[in-house]
Formats: sequence, structure tokens, C-alpha cells
Amino acid sequence: MPLDQKKRGRPVAAVGVVIAVVILGCGATLLAWRTEAQSAAERDQRSADVAAAKLSELLMGSISSMRNTDGLAVDGSVSTDEFYASADNLLPGSLFQAIAYVEVVAEQDRAAFEARTGLTMRDTTGDGGFVTAAARDPHLVVVAVAPAEGPAKALLGFDVASDETRRRAAAASAATDEPQLSEPIRLANTAAPGIFAVQRVRASDDRVVGYISSGVPVDVLAATMANDPQRAVLTLSLGSTVIAGSSSTIGRTASFDAGGKTFTVRADDPRKTQHGLAWFTGISTLLLAAVVALTDRRDRRQTSRLDKALATSNALSQSQARAAVGASRLSELTQALSCAASAIEVIEVVRRLVPPVLEAQHACVITATEAHMGSSMSFGQDVDDLSTDDDDAYRSFGLSADSPSAHVFASNRMILMETRQQYLAHYPHLEEVLQHMGIVAGAHVPVHDTSGVPIAVLSIAWAQPVNFYSTIRSVLATIADAVGQTLTRAALYDQEHELIVELQAALLAPVPEVNGLEIAVRYEPAVSVVGIGGDWYDAMLTDSGRFVAVIGDVTGHGAQAVALMAQVQAVIAHLTRIDTPTPEVLQHASSMLATAGSYATAQIVEIDVVRQTLRYVNAGHPYPLVRRANGEVERLTEGRRPLLGVDGPLHSEGLAQFEPGDQLLLYTDGLIERRAQSIDQHIERLAELFAADTSALSVGDALDLVVAAARSSSFERGAPIDDDLAAVLIRHLHQTPS
Repeated sequence: MPLDQKKRGRPVAAVGVVIAVVILGCGATLLAWRTEAQSAAERDQRSADVAAAKLSELLMGSISSMRNTDGLAVDGSVSTDEFYASADNLLPGSLFQAIAYVEVVAEQDRAAFEARTGLTMRDTTGDGGFVTAAARDPHLVVVAVAPAEGPAKALLGFDVASDETRRRAAAASAATDEPQLSEPIRLANTAAPGIFAVQRVRASDDRVVGYISSGVPVDVLAATMANDPQRAVLTLSLGSTVIAGSSSTIGRTASFDAGGKTFTVRADDPRKTQHGLAWFTGISTLLLAAVVALTDRRDRRQTSRLDKALATSNALSQSQARAAVGASRLSELTQALSCAASAIEVIEVVRRLVPPVLEAQHACVITATEAHMGSSMSFGQDVDDLSTDDDDAYRSFGLSADSPSAHVFASNRMILMETRQQYLAHYPHLEEVLQHMGIVAGAHVPVHDTSGVPIAVLSIAWAQPVNFYSTIRSVLATIADAVGQTLTRAALYDQEHELIVELQAALLAPVPEVNGLEIAVRYEPAVSVVGIGGDWYDAMLTDSGRFVAVIGDVTGHGAQAVALMAQVQAVIAHLTRIDTPTPEVLQHASSMLATAGSYATAQIVEIDVVRQTLRYVNAGHPYPLVRRANGEVERLTEGRRPLLGVDGPLHSEGLAQFEPGDQLLLYTDGLIERRAQSIDQHIERLAELFAADTSALSVGDALDLVVAAARSSSFERGAPIDDDLAAVLIRHLHQTPS
């Protein structure tokens, strides 16, 4: 080809190269742009999910505590002492700054009410002021507030029914027997924006005699959302109304239900999408195109070098995109580890979230345990269907075994296998396992506790060869360090849980043998330390030969509740054994708890086998149930007095027949308390289960049957409550002594 023709062809070739470079650069830029946009959307969604979960937990925890007020009005009214005792349990740890008791007053009783209480009924003006209440029926009047002094005191005499929004929420609570939240309101004493929370209080005859209510200021909800690690702008809406934050309509949302209302959290990162990678790719592409245009006279060798530079640029862009995704996944892993509360949860988090961080196939934690036969290690990965006899040996093997994990634990050094050939060169006996699980490369990293002692091995496997360059090694060390800290914290959590369970079990007395009675007792601790409470039972023969059964529940959870339970149990047992009258026994126990600033419920039941009767006193505890020989189940509702720790008179000691074939069931609220229904509905359901004919079973098997049915998931549509329980079942035998 003539030289001048070659020269004319070079510009055409250069233009073609420039066009190709621009097209490839645009594609890379769009890909980087889309990746960054997706990452920004994921950040917004995480912020919305975290804020919604935090608000849901606080709101549901605050209003759920209102459900524990059914025992306030068993005698038809709520005393000031009973209200303050209940408020002391509601306020700590909740969003409520004050709690009010609202009494239902008919219009015809208005004058008598104002004369009795010294309060003047007032309507809200909506701007923080009050005017004399208009005539309406009924009035819902605030008669007590806690704390008694402070801004909430201005609410005394306020007629809640004067505000239609509050009135609708109260009516909804009375209709559903559940705590309810209102639409946005102005708080009556400050005119600040907020939400009204209310729960009905029923008497034993099922009348609604009042309400427990409170207001949640919007600024409290806004402060709860403020600490977002992603620094997103958060908006909280109730229905279509924005109640906190900006009025933004962009970003991602997360919703939750509380108190009969649906709340929506919207998150929008003010930094918007970070398009630095896209701009870098685009500018790099333009510069590259300019270089191609200016070097159109160079030979093919220069063109080849330019192609290599283009390939390097694209590889760099993809590497940066992968690094951004990996950092996001690593952040998700560390957040999940911070929430893990047990070794089982840590292992599950590692199995589920570590592989995406490192683009691996499998991940597990191999923990070391001390046993009588020596130290061993258990592998937390499924190795089913192996054709050899080494399955059990692979799941649990000695520290001296010829395996990578055992060697890591013994040497306290990381072992890295980049290819299967390296694996087989050191561990040829693992060939079948590697093939079965598709493992080509692996990393085995020591996991230390906070003092630097190795406690486990982090094992990660890939289905393709891996180059363990310095960045991957750094990520492996970071993950192992986070796993070690979490396992250390989980071990302390498990030790505390076991200690409290053992302490509580040691305090439960053995049951005596009583002629004419068959007795069974059960105690089940809660799963978590937080759930462990002060439930207890006792059964004894007094100095005069009477048989007495006791069951109770000290408020609160953890070690303090167990300690108080031990004191109350000892006082009641000692006084009962020396034949102290039952009302005096409970009065002594109540005084002791009042001094300690705590409360408890309790029942004392005395059974006379010869006279076929039982006498009982109930201090705020769930009703005992008697199953008659004909299958009828009866509630024992007499003998009521206020819960222990609150002064109050005993109305009368309960008396009931207890004939051969009858069965008596005593229990704590851990057996019946659920979120979906009122406590009366729970007791009614338990009575239905107790009505089943268990005469052919031993009393122990019969009690196991009732407890299992009541605690099963079918008893409530939702997750079971994490609470301890105590139960006592007493059967009057047909062979009655003379």
C-alpha cells in the first residue's frame, strides 16, 4: 500500500479508536453511577429500618407496660396508692414523662364528684389553657398524676373527653382491651405537639371504671431518631401526617404498628449519592480519548500500550466498586455481631454474613471446649452425607488432630490455603471432605478473647483459588477480632444467666407428702437474664399439722428480683409454719416490701383434707382455679387484698369446698400473660385447658400437660413471652382419711 494511503488511513483508525474509548468509558461511567445510586438507596433503607426498629421497641415497650393494670380495680375503684404503685413500674425505661389516672364520671354525678375530690372539671383550649368543662356524658376526668409534683400537676381536673381525638382513643381502648395511641394532638398543659396513649381499667364485674393515660411529646420521638450512624435526615409520619422531622417525600421508608396506628419512618441521606467514582471514570475516559487522538501517528506498539492502559483503568473501577460493596457488607456484619447475645447467635451471624464480605462459599466458628476426656473442638458447619466413617470425627476432634483448625489453635497462627493442591499437600486425608463441600481455598484464623487467649478458630472456604494479599489478610484479622469480642461478651451473658437460674432453683423448697393429697410443682426459668423474674412456690406443713401452699411473683427481673423473692419466701414460710394467721403473714411481707420499695403478688391456700375445704387469701395474684370432679372449672375470686408492698385491708378470707376428685391449680402470670388478649381472656383460656379430663394421669403428668399447652405457640398468635413461671397442682384423692 502506498505510504500516503497509509497516512490517510491512520486518522480514520484513530477516530474509530477514540469512538470506541468514549463508548466504553460511558458504559463504565453509567455502571459506576448506578452502583453508587444503589449504595445510597441501601444506606437510606438501613437508616429507616434501624430508626423504625428503635421507635417500635420504645413505643411498644412503653404502651405494653400499660397492660399490667388489670389488677388495679378488682374492688371496683382505684386508690391513690395503687395508682402510684402502678406508675412507679410504668415510668422507668418508657417514653412517658408522666402518667395520669382518668376516672369515668357521669354528668349526673358531676357535682358529687367535684365535692368529693375538690377538683373542678376543665376543658382544654388547645393552646395550653383550660376553661370550665361543658356538659357531656360521660366525663373522663384526670384525678391523679405521677409524678405528683411538676408540670403534670396542671392536668388535674382536665376532662379528656373534651378533645375528640383523645376521646376516640379512649373508646378504642375500651372496645379492644388494648393500649391505644391517638392521632397527633397538642398536649393539654404545654400545647406542645405529641401523641396521646391510653389503656382502659376494668373492675372485676367488667365495667370500665377509668383509664391510665400519658402523652408522648413529639420532640422525644425526634430525639430517639436523631442518633443515626448514617447521618440521614429522618422523618416520622403517622398515617399521612408528618409528626417529626422534615417534610421530605424522597428517600426510603420503613413502617411499624403500635397502639392501633401505623407509623412510617422515611430516611434521606443529605449527602445524596456519592458519584466520585463515576466522575473519576468519566474524566479518565475523556483524558484517555484525548491521548488516543494526539497519538494517532504512533505505531502499533504504542496502540497496544494504550489498550493495556484502558484495560487497567476498567479493572481499577471494578475493584473500587467491589471495595465499596465489601465495606458496606463488613459494616452490616459488625452491627449484627454487636447484637448477638449468645455463642449460638454468633455462629449463625458468621455463617450467614461473613461469606458475602469475602465472596466466599462457607464460613463457620470452631469453638474449643474443656471435657473430662480432654480438649476438643466442634465444627459448626453441615457435613452431612459424607460417605466415610469420619463424619463424627470431623464434627468433633481433639486439639492434637491433624487438621488446619487444630493446628491454628495450637500455634496461635493464621493458616492460609490458596489452592486445593496446597490443602492436599498438607492434609491429604481431607480430600473427600474438600470435594464434598466444593472447597478449593481456605483461611483458618485464630479468635482471641479480650485478654488475647485463643478461644476459637474462624474457618472460611472458597470455591475458587484465592490470592491472600495484604488487604484480605487485614479483613480476616478484623473479622476474627470482632468475633472474639462478641464470643467473650456472650460467655459472660451465659454465665450470668446460669448463675441466676441455679440460685433461683436452689430457693424452691421440696414438696412434703400429705395424706389424702397428690401434689406436683413446676418451675421454668426464662430464656434470657432479662426475663428471669421473682416467681416462686412453697408447700409446707405447719406446727399444728395444717397443709399450706404458697405461690407468688416479685416485680422486676434479674438478680435483684431473685434476692427479694428469697426474702419474701423466707418471711412467709417462717410465719406460716408457726401458725401465724394468714392475713398477718401477708401484712408482714407487705411491710417488708414497702420498706424495700418493691411490690409482689402472692396467694396462700390452706387445705383441710378431713373437712374437705380450703381457705385462701389472694394479694393481687391471678385467680386460682379448681377443677371439680365433674369437669367444671371454677375461679376462686374471694379473699382479695392489694398486692404486697401496698397498704390495704383484706375484704374477707376466701372459703371453698375441696372434695375428693377435685384439683386445685395455682400459677404465676408467666403461664398466661400474652400481648394479644386481656388477662381475663388468658385465664378463661387456661380454664378451658384445665377442664380436660386428666384423672387417668399422675398429677405430675397432668401439670406437665397443662403447662405445655399453655406455653405452646398455639396459645398465642405470635412469639411466646420470655418470662419465668411457677405452677402448683394439688389433687384431692378419693381415699380421704378419717
